[in-house]
Parts: sequence; structure tokens; C-alpha cells
Amino acid sequence: MAKKKTQTPPSLSELFEGYQKGLIANLGISRKLITHPVAKGDATELRWIKMLRTYLPTRYQVERAFVIDSDGTLSQQQDLVIFDRHFSLFIFEHEGVAYIPAESVYAVFEVKPEITPKYIGYAGDKAESVRRLKRTSGRIVQAGGDVHTPKPPPQILAGILALDCKWKEPMGANFKGYLQGLSANRALNLGCVARHGAFEITDATPTSFTWDVSRPDTAVMSFVLTLTRLLQKMGTVPAIQIEEYAKHL
Repeated sequence: MAKKKTQTPPSLSELFEGYQKGLIANLGISRKLITHPVAKGDATELRWIKMLRTYLPTRYQVERAFVIDSDGTLSQQQDLVIFDRHFSLFIFEHEGVAYIPAESVYAVFEVKPEITPKYIGYAGDKAESVRRLKRTSGRIVQAGGDVHTPKPPPQILAGILALDCKWKEPMGANFKGYLQGLSANRALNLGCVARHGAFEITDATPTSFTWDVSRPDTAVMSFVLTLTRLLQKMGTVPAIQIEEYAKHL
């Protein structure tokens, strides 16, 4: 009787590569077969949202959302928001669109089928509409009774996610130049072009601009790992000052 062959378990790189191929295939199907622009955009956003919900630690929530502050000022609608539910309340949800308090936001992303100068500008504008919002910071009482001094809100991360990039050199000088043109609250920190690479802005000053770009075959998981590292570095978002929101009642 022939012995059964022992199956070799997949390596970590094979698991990552398999998921990336699946995401690219699904994004490509949505782009090719869904003709209505709104439906196509919705399908693309949901693919990225599902991916991040799968891989990010469960402390981070992911939704398509508007961001609102305690003065009632509203951001532009964000394709993808990463936010906290531990120290922050959830304002409102209707027909799949959430309204999230500014204090709870870790990161926002613009999601598009491909990278273009116009879409990079959109991503910067949407990031600015969130970063300009008022954020409160309340005191936290721990189980042991310690009261922590309110922490200053961290800088909200912003980026762009896409399937493709049509420039001759997809992750080259043109892309980098448009990113460099975004400054202050419009600046992007990271992103992913699933077919070509992930990027992280590592230095952005008036005199220099540096980014790290991954290999095409590791784009998706490089992005996830970079995002997770940056989120860990941010720590916990500040506790919301409930009384600032309650004053509208």
C-alpha cells in the first residue's frame, strides 16, 4: 500500500501571496463587470474594508464614514476610516454609512480603482477635512483607580488605496511628485497600489521627501504590516469628552 505524501504547510510568504492574488482578482472583477460608477466604487471600497477587518487587530474598527466633531462640523465622506470603539461612542449609522466622532479616528483612506493626479488631490482634501476637526481629550480612570492626564490627540494617518496605476513607471517620479505636492493637513502617510507596490512616506520636510516602496508581489501585506506598525506607534486615541457632545441635547 502506497504511503500518503506528507503535505508541506504553506510558508508565511505563500499565505501572503495567496491573499494578495485573491484581492487583486476580486478588485479586477469589480472593475471590469460592474459598470455603474457608484456601484463600482462601493464594491471596491468594501473589498478593502473587508481586507483590513480581516488582518488588523480587533481593537481597530473599519467603516466607510463621515467624521464629526463636538461642534457639529462634518468632514467629507471618507471611503475608509479606522477608528476606536473602546473609549469613544458611535454617533450614528444609516444605510451603511456611519458618523464617527473625530476623537476616535486613527486613519482615513481614499479608495479608487487607479491612481491619478486628481484622485491623489481628492485624498489630500478628504484628509484635511478630518484633520481640521476639533478633538477633545478626556481623563481615563483605570480599573485600579489611577486617573491618567488627558493625552494630546495624535496626528491622524491618511492615505490612498487602489488596484492600479497607469503611469509608465507606476511607483515612480510622477506618483512621488504628486504626493510631495500635498503638505500640512493634506499630506498622505502611506498607501497601496495592489498591482504595483505599497508605499510609506518616511521623510517629508521643506528640503527633502523620501518614501519607501515595496515589491509588487508583496504590496498588500507590506501595506498591512506598515499600517499596523504606525497604528501601534500612535498608541490609544484620547478618551472623548462626553459633555462636549452632550451639550447639543
